[in-house]
Amino acid sequence: MSEHLSLKKIALSGVLILLALSISVPSGSEAADQNARGDTDLCAASDTVFTPKLTRDNRYEVGIGIQPIRVTNISPSNNIAVVDFYLTIEYPLSRPHANVKCVGHLADNVWQRFYNPDIEMMSIHDPETVQGHHWMVQNNRFAYMTRVKGSANIVGNFRYFPFDELEIPIIVAGEDSSAYMDLVPSKWYHEAASIDKIEISLGGIHVPGWRMENASFTEVGTEWVSETGEYWDELGITLTVKREPATKVARGLLPLLILFFVTFGSYTLRESEDLPSGRDRLVDTRIHVQIGTLLALFAYTLYLMELIPETAYLTLGDLTWMSFMVAIGLVLLSEYLPNEVSIASRPLIIKKLALRGAFTLVILLTGIYFSFYLLHG
Repeated sequence: MSEHLSLKKIALSGVLILLALSISVPSGSEAADQNARGDTDLCAASDTVFTPKLTRDNRYEVGIGIQPIRVTNISPSNNIAVVDFYLTIEYPLSRPHANVKCVGHLADNVWQRFYNPDIEMMSIHDPETVQGHHWMVQNNRFAYMTRVKGSANIVGNFRYFPFDELEIPIIVAGEDSSAYMDLVPSKWYHEAASIDKIEISLGGIHVPGWRMENASFTEVGTEWVSETGEYWDELGITLTVKREPATKVARGLLPLLILFFVTFGSYTLRESEDLPSGRDRLVDTRIHVQIGTLLALFAYTLYLMELIPETAYLTLGDLTWMSFMVAIGLVLLSEYLPNEVSIASRPLIIKKLALRGAFTLVILLTGIYFSFYLLHG
């Protein structure tokens, strides 16, 4: 009987021990999450702000990381493009801090715990944070990450439209009144021997009608101190974007070529092999064809005005439709010109000269387009 009671006591003790262990020890996922996040109590605000480690020149060196995610709505007429990018602020800490990772509402007090370089988006209109706060400390290096979206000013030369190229600058500025601050490319995300050798990935960024060429860091001036004692510095990246010219050429040049060759081909409507003199039976038919294509050209020009960027200078697109207007005008004029005139007792076949001039102008312009297309890549 006593042995039976002892066995019951042992079994009951085992159950209680297992129950205690299941309550006190976190599950595998919870333990892994705690180890990954560190002591999240460190996410709270601090009475003493953690500052960057001063350099030998007694400066705050703050790393800035910029990684583009998406570029949309490139509008040369409005001189803007919508950019979406990850922004990182990082620097080594002046005193020890345990490794920790804080996201969501736990990261809201980030600037009540760490030095804030007062970052401002210089080239972005109405920037908005679309991800929230996200920061971490690893090996005594602080890194803050967020995602920013806004409209950026674009810089472009449209003289060779539709073979133009644009630059989209993303410029970040920082200021401080306590120490000389120097913004540098983030060593956390942009490891390279020098600023010129930093490679920024553009994979996955697709803009309809445009091609992303490259992105590079740019030092915007040098650090300076204002009269009020504010230290200021700027740093940014420049996105280079090329237009995909195929659709613009197809919509702009090809219809003009068709209109020209319809007008030029009207001279096949004649009664003999010689050029018509304007007094044959088919003169009305030719004129109707030529006037019809001229009216179509005027109507199509209205569309081209919307297609070609509005600039203070003439672009290749402007010269294109102007050249076709001249070429078709020469064909129309030649209908009323005599086949031959005498200048200083020498015959001059003026009608052929007008037609050849129109044809040469169009072929030359087409050759220019073909050359630009090959060079544009």
